[in-house]
Amino acid sequence: MAPRPKSSPSRSPSEVSEYIRALRKKYALTQESLAEVLGVSFASINRWENDQTKPTALALEKLHKLEASLGVNDDPSTSGPDAVPDNVQTDFTARPEAVKAIIEAERLAFAHTVNPAFATEISRIDPLPHQRIA
Repeated sequence: MAPRPKSSPSRSPSEVSEYIRALRKKYALTQESLAEVLGVSFASINRWENDQTKPTALALEKLHKLEASLGVNDDPSTSGPDAVPDNVQTDFTARPEAVKAIIEAERLAFAHTVNPAFATEISRIDPLPHQRIA
């Protein structure tokens, strides 16, 4: 088992990133699946592993709980990238502005698939009537 970093400020980000990489490798988790289980974004996991940021105390606690639940259950049919422990709770402590920005980004990511005039609607131009025909 990989050494568990404590949530104390004396731990360096590189020790935490090594711990997260070892945890993912041991349980064959992708960054996406680990992010889904922890309730964080894929980008957060990526930043943690690349020493760009350090996880919060709450995120470290969730990592430790996840490791404990995966360590107890060594049955290969119930572990792996699709396994989600029953005791993972949703965290509602995010800033409302950040949640709104994420939702808006997701909406805009798919808007072009249903609206052929999407580009002209979000641009800062005033198209002429004949330019609006898709």
